[in-house]
Amino acid sequence: MTQDIENAHADLAFMRALVSDTEAPGRATGQTLFAAGLVYGVQTLLQWAEFSGRIEISGLWMLAVIIGPTLVFLAVLAVVLRRSRKSGPKTMAGRALDYAFSAIGVTNLCLLIIFWITAVKLDSPYPWFGYGAAIFAVQGMVWYIAFRLRQKLWLAAVSAGWFITAVLLALTAGTPEFVLVASAALFALMALPGWIMMRSGQGAES
Repeated sequence: MTQDIENAHADLAFMRALVSDTEAPGRATGQTLFAAGLVYGVQTLLQWAEFSGRIEISGLWMLAVIIGPTLVFLAVLAVVLRRSRKSGPKTMAGRALDYAFSAIGVTNLCLLIIFWITAVKLDSPYPWFGYGAAIFAVQGMVWYIAFRLRQKLWLAAVSAGWFITAVLLALTAGTPEFVLVASAALFALMALPGWIMMRSGQGAES
């Protein structure tokens, strides 16, 4: 009985720490989001300019636009992960947020396979437009989790922005505006929040 009571107290303390923690989000998560939003925002902006006929990208330049941002992001991610290992222990909510954002990568890979199979079977590029909208909806879900954990209105606004953008992507599917909407969202809903998290995490790592 005593052990059960102690376990109950431990579980209660864990839940209380998880939902009431008010420390700033980790800088590592903010740096990762800022880098991803910036490099992929630039990538999609260049793709929109090329699709809409404003600039012409071909040959090695096109290859650089397609592969370059991912290589840059992976390099930044490696540096961020190396530095984050040297930081102190994180709070309950900080770890929960890190796990939620990390889950995006796994979900992204799964959705990528699903929509790739669908596109091949249908012999059509249109399923890829649905892939983009689905990824943005997943982003909205994770930011909603962050809002519920932190109870900060700006996190709710970011979550709503992702959900709204996912719908806009469905509405603009098959047009150059699809890529422009994605680019604007990456800057406003990923790079900017990442910068905010970096700034708020300078004083204390969560």
